Amino acid sequence: MELKQEQIEKFKSLHQSGELDGLTEGQIRNIAGGVVRLFLALKSIKDRLDKAKNDDSRIDNND
Repeated sequence: MELKQEQIEKFKSLHQSGELDGLTEGQIRNIAGGVVRLFLALKSIKDRLDKAKNDDSRIDNND
């Protein structure tokens, strides 16, 4: 996943307390990309759990 420049700038603005000082833009892109992939993975898990819950409730309602 390639992040746009404005996404990188927003990520940097959220972390102005100095944690990113001294890192290259490539390193910052890798960190930001990892954060994005983590959130996408968590959303995917949540969506699967919600779907399973909805499927279970449909089965229960048909009894």
